Amino acid sequence: MAAEIPTVPTAPAAPVAPAAAPRVRALDGRACAGKTARLVDEVAAALASGARPEEILVVSPSRDAAEELDRRLAAATRGASAGVRCRSARAIALEVLARPEVVRRVGHGARVLLDVERSLLVADLRHAGADPRAVAAAYAQLAAAWAGRAGAPDPTDELAGTRAAIVAALAERRAYDARELAARAGEALAADAGLAATCGARLVLVDDAHMLTPASLRLARALAGASLLLAGDTTVRNDLFDEGARPTDYVALARAADAEVEVLDAPTPGPDAIAARRAYVVKSLTPHDEARVATVCALRAVEDPLPRPAWVPASGADDPRDDPEMLAREVCLVTADRAQARMLGHELTEAGVPHASCLDRQPIAGDPRHVQTATDLQSFALLGIVADAGDLASWRTWLALGRADAGCGAWAGLVAHARAAGVTVAQAIARLADADDPVGDAAREPFEGARLVARRAAQAMAVARKAGHKRGRVLIDDIDPREGTTFGQLVEPVTTETAGEFMARVNAQVVDRGFAHGGGLVHVGVPEAFVGQSLRVVVDLGLNEGKVPHADATRAADAADATGEARAANEVRTHRGLARRAVDRLVLSYAQRCTPREAEASGARVRRTRRGPGGETVAVLAPSDFLADYGHDLPSTMSGQQFMACHLSFRA
Repeated sequence: MAAEIPTVPTAPAAPVAPAAAPRVRALDGRACAGKTARLVDEVAAALASGARPEEILVVSPSRDAAEELDRRLAAATRGASAGVRCRSARAIALEVLARPEVVRRVGHGARVLLDVERSLLVADLRHAGADPRAVAAAYAQLAAAWAGRAGAPDPTDELAGTRAAIVAALAERRAYDARELAARAGEALAADAGLAATCGARLVLVDDAHMLTPASLRLARALAGASLLLAGDTTVRNDLFDEGARPTDYVALARAADAEVEVLDAPTPGPDAIAARRAYVVKSLTPHDEARVATVCALRAVEDPLPRPAWVPASGADDPRDDPEMLAREVCLVTADRAQARMLGHELTEAGVPHASCLDRQPIAGDPRHVQTATDLQSFALLGIVADAGDLASWRTWLALGRADAGCGAWAGLVAHARAAGVTVAQAIARLADADDPVGDAAREPFEGARLVARRAAQAMAVARKAGHKRGRVLIDDIDPREGTTFGQLVEPVTTETAGEFMARVNAQVVDRGFAHGGGLVHVGVPEAFVGQSLRVVVDLGLNEGKVPHADATRAADAADATGEARAANEVRTHRGLARRAVDRLVLSYAQRCTPREAEASGARVRRTRRGPGGETVAVLAPSDFLADYGHDLPSTMSGQQFMACHLSFRA
C-alpha cells in the first residue's frame, strides 16, 4: 500500500527556501492598470540582458491565462521567449509531484481525484459510519490547511479521527485531492533541496496573484532562485482555480517577505470602461432571448473574424497568430447563472458555433449511478485502469458505475478482504478477475459484493489486455469507441502516446480548470474564468437586480455583514473589469421577465408578478444597479430584437 500522506502540510508556514532568499517584488493595480504588460516587459528585459529562456518561469491562475501570456511574450520578443515556461499554478505543482524522486518518496504519481471521485470517497466514509457533518467539517479544515490559510488542526479535537480517515482514503486510492497540490509540492521541495533547482527558475513571475492561495504563492517563492515578481489586484478576491476557504491578500504575504510593493495607477472608472469601444445595453424579454443575443454575437465573430489585436505584430502567413480562429476565440460570453449557461450552450450548438465552457466545474462529471449519462466518466476510469492496474481511484469509479449504492458496500468488503488476506487492494482485484470461479455459490462469497467486483474487474481487465500494448488512435478507440464526446475532445490531439501518457495528460487537463480542453472558438464561463485573458468581444448576461451582485451578498451587505458587503463589491468590480478589457465590442444584457421558478433559482429579485398572454404567472425583473453606476456614460438601451436586426443584420 502507498505511504500515508500527512494529514496537513508538515510546514504550513512555508517550504524551505533556496540557499539565498530571492528578491521579492509586488505590483498592485486594478484591471487594465498595466500589470501584465509590466510582466511581459520584465521578461523581455531579462532576455535582452542575457538570461536564458529556461531560467524564467511565468505562473498564471489558469491554463488559458498562461497560454495568453505565452502568446504575448512571443509577440513582444519576436520569438525570443521560446523556452520560457508559462504555466498555471496547478500545472507547476503537478510538475513537482510527478518528479521520479517525489513519486518514490510518496508512493504514487501525480494522480488527482476528480470532483466526482472525491464524492465517492466521502460516500465511502459515510458508509463506514462517519457523520456527514463531521466529514464536511473535517474536509473544510484540511482544505484550509492545504491552502495555507490555517495551521495544523488540533490533533486532539473531535474531528481528528475523521481527518485521519480522509487522509487514509486518499492514500488508499494513491491519489491527491486537487486542493492539496500546492501544499504537497511545497513539502516535496522542503524534503529535497535539489528539487527547487530542477523544477524552479532564476526569475519567477506570477500574474493575477490575487487568484492564488497562500500555499501556491509560497510554492512560487520556493521555486524562485534570484527574483520573484508578484502582480495582482487587492480589490478582487476569488479562488476559482485554486480553491480555499477564504481569499488571500497577496500583498500582505509579499510584505511579510520584506518585498518591495509598487502600486500602479488604476484606470479611471466610468467613461473609459464604456466609451472607448462599441458598447450596447440590451434588454431582452426573457433569459432565453438573452441567450439568442449572445449566440448572434458569437456567430458574427466566427463568420467575420475580428481584427488583429494591437499587441500582435504583423508576421508571416504561417504564423499561428494570424489564424482568424484564434482571434475568434477571444469572444467571451459571461454568465454566473448555470441554467442560463446550459441554455446558451444549447443555442450555440444548434447554431453550429464551436464553444468551450468553464462554469466552476470539471468537464468530466456526472452521477456514476446513472451510467447512461456518465459515459465520459466511464471512459476516464477505463483509461486509468488500462494505464495502471494499481490506480485504485479509477477502480473505485469503475465499481460504482450503474450501482444504486455507488458500490460502497462492495468496495468496503473488498478493502477488508484484501487486508485480511495480507495483499494490496489491487492484488485482490487481480485475483478475483483472473480466477475461473472466483465466487461460486453466492452463500460462499468471500465478502459481500465479491461477485460484482469479480465481474466488473474481469470486464476491465479484458479491455486492458486488448488495449494495454496499443498506442494512439487504436488505443483510444478501444477505450472510448464513441465520437464527439467530452472525453474524445480531451484526448485530442491523438498522437502515438501510451495509455499512461494519455492518462497523465487528460487528468492534468481536467483538474487544471479552464477553457483549453474544449478547443472551441467561443468561451462561455463565469466572470472569474476570464481573468488574465485578452477580451475582444464581451457579452455580459444576466445583469439583473439580485443576480449582479447576487441577492445573498446584497442581503448580507444590507444586514451590515462585512463579508457580504465585500463579496457584493467584489462581484461589481469583477464585472467592471470585464467591461474595461472588452477592446472591440461590449454588450451588457439583462432580461425583463422570467418564470417565478427561474427567478428563485437564479436569485433575480422580482419587482412584481403579472399574468402572461397564456394565463401563466410572469415575474417582472429590473436591471442591476451595476448598470446605473455608469450614469450618463451608459449607451441607450435597446431591445434584443432591435439589437439583432440593426446591429448584426440578424433575421429571426
